[in-house]
Amino acid sequence: MSKLIPIDFEYKSFQNDKFLRPICVAVGDNVYWLLDEIQKNNFIEYMKSIEGNTLISHASSLAEIPCCLQLGIDVEKYLWFDTMVMQKRLDVGLRHNDKADRKKDYSLLDCLEVNGIKHKVSETQKNDYRKIIIETPIEGLDKYKFEILEYCASDIEDLKLLAERQTKEFHRLVNGKTLIDVMTSCPYNGDIKTLFHRMLEQQSICNITTAKMYCSPFQADFSKIDKMSDLRFKMQIMEEMNKFVEGYFKPNGIRNDNALREYIFKTFNDAQHWFEDRGYITKAKGQISLSTNYLDEFMKEHKGIDDKFDVFRQLGKCLKACNGFSWNKGVHWVYSNKADDGLHCNACEFGTKTSRYAPKPSGAWIPGMGKALRGLLKPNDKNEAYFALDFNAQEIWVIGQLAKDINLLEAYSSNDIYMSIAQQMGMYPKDLKIPTEAERSEDWFKPYKPIRKKMKSLVLGLNYGMSPKSMAERMKIDETEAIDLVDKFNKTFKNKFLWSTNVSSYLCDKDKHYILMTEKDVCLKSYNYKENFNRNKRQAMNFPVQSLGASITREALRLSFERGLKPIFPVHDEIYFRTTKDKLDKDIATARQCMIEAAFNALGNACIKDYSIKVGNAEVTTSDNVPIHEGAEDTVEKINLMLLRLDTLPSTYKPFAIKEKKVEQVKEQPKLEGFFDV
Repeated sequence: MSKLIPIDFEYKSFQNDKFLRPICVAVGDNVYWLLDEIQKNNFIEYMKSIEGNTLISHASSLAEIPCCLQLGIDVEKYLWFDTMVMQKRLDVGLRHNDKADRKKDYSLLDCLEVNGIKHKVSETQKNDYRKIIIETPIEGLDKYKFEILEYCASDIEDLKLLAERQTKEFHRLVNGKTLIDVMTSCPYNGDIKTLFHRMLEQQSICNITTAKMYCSPFQADFSKIDKMSDLRFKMQIMEEMNKFVEGYFKPNGIRNDNALREYIFKTFNDAQHWFEDRGYITKAKGQISLSTNYLDEFMKEHKGIDDKFDVFRQLGKCLKACNGFSWNKGVHWVYSNKADDGLHCNACEFGTKTSRYAPKPSGAWIPGMGKALRGLLKPNDKNEAYFALDFNAQEIWVIGQLAKDINLLEAYSSNDIYMSIAQQMGMYPKDLKIPTEAERSEDWFKPYKPIRKKMKSLVLGLNYGMSPKSMAERMKIDETEAIDLVDKFNKTFKNKFLWSTNVSSYLCDKDKHYILMTEKDVCLKSYNYKENFNRNKRQAMNFPVQSLGASITREALRLSFERGLKPIFPVHDEIYFRTTKDKLDKDIATARQCMIEAAFNALGNACIKDYSIKVGNAEVTTSDNVPIHEGAEDTVEKINLMLLRLDTLPSTYKPFAIKEKKVEQVKEQPKLEGFFDV
């Protein structure tokens, strides 16, 4: 690996830390005061002299890389060793049992403490100096110049030591055969140095693209956000949710989770079996868990069976978002940044176990608010436009490629995946053409709609490892019929069946870009493998699919920036871009090509080039045209009606006796004297 060089900036942030003004930097053995033009130029020249080396920083995508970008430094000429991300990888990504449930913060001080490194500057002292930097006008900072430089340099002393200890821990865990589930795109051939370097490359790409999005502001419908922060609007949502699930909110405004459980059991016959089969059960009482992630997965597998429940859940996400809007007396970071009048991407670069991007915090940022609130994204400039592109059935394409199942890839490339699967299974005449979506008429589609729905349930269910019994309950058919359908599918798509069966012990080689999984390593949450065989097997099967999807997104973002596009944030397998109306068509075409190439690049030599991934139609947003996200139409209609009703409600409207959280006043910090006399 190249030379390790620690780097740490101190910066002045405007509202909500969303716009950075570099003040000083410590890098290697040097410190530079960036408010001095000569020193700033010296720093830029020094950075050119160390190109190709590895820079160590903490939370680099939100501080060090953005600061470098603002100073015109080519950040892609370095490998970025992010000690915060690495600590998360060691604690969670590598599933090391004694650290897997770690619940501490990931500040630099905390990471130093975990690794037994004593830092001479306390958290209180760090907070005090950050406050001086943020609140003191630029012209007044020279007064604190030497103290700030010394404070900045204090982090550098420990960053390199932290990186070295993390590297040793990584080697120890790999030698101990611990599951390396974060290195999904890294071929593991026994060379730990190569594996480690590949992981750093992935981390660097991820952090650089996150930082570039972080530096690119976008707009939102702030007037609508203001209205949705009104307590009366939230009360209306609670009333509406009680219409769906009776008694979900008690008169005091507290949720009644058991009312929701009763509704789920009453509506979905297979619910208890579904949750138990996956181990989604609470430890304390053995009840089904109502975790958002588990319910998202449950609804994905039961899509279309109960649209009411989907609306109920979307309203719940809306309520969570509104609580975020009104945090701290209406001043929340989702509000407009006064410095440049825009929001910024705050995606966590390794936000999920499979290393997909995830919005952070998920409850108070537009991409994490649920599809019903995606319409809050709106350019206020009449010349601007946003567009979103997503991959069509990405998981099916990935499975087809990993399993090298030509039949499945043929179905994916057809006019309709599920009708093609039905045709290959003998449930639709082989001599009849399957029309494109544009060619279809209601008369053609009507008799085949039940078959298509059944095939979709079958494919998605098998992808998630559902048993024939669960499949029968979901599709409302006899279990014997479900067994027959599964058998026909497995015989038609033999390679897919073999891949799914063997994935928990699938060895990767130099031509395959996913991980080694063995039966003793596959457990993702330290569950006993034998006791949780079905759940572990399902997660093992799903992991390479989802994490390869994450690699595709990272590569698509890298290519997009390389070709002059402006991605503003990703959501799962969808990417949002910012452009101008006159460049809209050209940028959509370029972005589409980037996404298609990214899928090929992520698989490398394992990819069958004859079958490219599909990218859907662009969803375009302008100041006068905000589309409704597909599947959110009913929820959006209810939200709009509640917003209209808001104007007619009295200020005393309060059907639930809930109390707003009190905001703690920040105590005035004493002036710092002898800061480094410790």
